[in-house]
Amino acid sequence: MVQESALNKEFGRQCEKNGLLVEIRDLKRLYGEEIRVKIAYISKEKELIENAARAEETGDRKKIASLLGYPACCSDFFIKYFPLHDQQPSGEEGGITKKVLSFSKKPYPHELNFFFNFDSRLKPSKLNAEQIKIVENISQYCLYFINHVPCSLNCKASLKKARAMAGVIKEREPGFAETVSSVLKKPIFYLDDFLISVFEHSKVENSRIVPELSTITGKNALKKLKSGKGRLLRFK
Repeated sequence: MVQESALNKEFGRQCEKNGLLVEIRDLKRLYGEEIRVKIAYISKEKELIENAARAEETGDRKKIASLLGYPACCSDFFIKYFPLHDQQPSGEEGGITKKVLSFSKKPYPHELNFFFNFDSRLKPSKLNAEQIKIVENISQYCLYFINHVPCSLNCKASLKKARAMAGVIKEREPGFAETVSSVLKKPIFYLDDFLISVFEHSKVENSRIVPELSTITGKNALKKLKSGKGRLLRFK
């Protein structure tokens, strides 16, 4: 599935060339929420498109996870902990992301760095204008190898899928694959889903960050770390 804005004539021609069907559905509900959204479904079988659209409208997350090939351990985890978004105090974000971190052990493989992919782990109805802008800005770079929320940063099933995807991208777009891997290996200061800093180098003490992917300065991130707030994540 991709947002309608990602579709263009060349994309459509490539899909047709590879025997893929593309259908844009105007959904009035998305996972139980009253929200109007257009989603493009891409598949070789029309029946799968029908099943996916129905699952998203009715909120059948187990079904959509199966159709998209997500690991069962991750879909079960997501269904169990995604409701944390509704339990968070106003102004706090990152319920399910923080739960992933609580189940993760170092070292973290960079292929499972999902911090630049906001798909699924946020509730559209809870986002304000500033948060939507952050999501759109970071999402445009497509800096991830998995398109689901892993049950941990050590999930073997997710790592297998991520490395397979990285291999496909490397085969077709080696330069882009190298760029994505390079960014995913950078240290990240994480406080919540909208308060992150991506450090340019492994030595974070110089506080140099990647501004396009950061929402707070490196100096502020280091200051919060010293006061015991947030986490510094390093990926291998």
